[in-house]
Amino acid sequence: MTEHAAIFDFDDNAEWGPRLWELLRPYLPGNMAQIVGAAEPEFIEDAAEVVLVHADKQVLSAAMTGWLRSQRIRGYHGTRVNADELESIRRDGLLPLRVQQRTERLQRVLSQHPRWGEVAHTLTVALELFGPGMRSGRREGQVHLTVSRAGLVNGFNHYLKEGSEFDWHVSHHLLGSEGQVLMAADGDAYLISLLVPEDAALTACNRFGMPTDGFPNLVFDLFHVWIYWLGCPDYRASRLKLDCGMVFSDIVPVSWIDRVEKIDMI
Repeated sequence: MTEHAAIFDFDDNAEWGPRLWELLRPYLPGNMAQIVGAAEPEFIEDAAEVVLVHADKQVLSAAMTGWLRSQRIRGYHGTRVNADELESIRRDGLLPLRVQQRTERLQRVLSQHPRWGEVAHTLTVALELFGPGMRSGRREGQVHLTVSRAGLVNGFNHYLKEGSEFDWHVSHHLLGSEGQVLMAADGDAYLISLLVPEDAALTACNRFGMPTDGFPNLVFDLFHVWIYWLGCPDYRASRLKLDCGMVFSDIVPVSWIDRVEKIDMI
């Protein structure tokens, strides 16, 4: 990562939109903004269709992918943790989920339930079921970030309200909604903002490989928001509440953490 690389924050298209226009200007008509505006696109997808009549999709995709590779990409991670867990994040970074390492936390929280003694012996089976067994999706060995703060705080904010999806599923399996209420009340909500090195970010957004025809993940969303904004300058990417995730299988290092923000979730 270049020490003084620019920072790409998806929600802040008022900042990066003009920079991207300077990059793509050679590949588009000089009056592209007027063309898009005159088309009066109802949705951002409509604006993209207008542009692709006048430009080569693969050329644009390659240019935007290279542009993103020259920047650090801001990513966000939402969680509910107590003071000790927060200190661990500040010290060690974000660790991939290891189901057996959730035992202590689940026991600590769920043991407050009056029926805990009846189900405690099934915790090990539940850990295997929702971990290696991949009941309700795969989470074992992964760290998840997303590129939109607005999406994480105002859209899919269950990570902040309820905590770990893994803990959420296990607690419901053991004690139903009452177990989930206990998990949601444990700790405080924190939004962790990270600056992810350019190649690492794009790889994490496209963990099944970059497409050979069309736009990679994130580049696709970048293009659609940008071209709609070009014709409708008041549009802000934060309105989209985008869920474009990065998935890492290694520790997300503490050196990537830019800031940690406590969030009040009502």
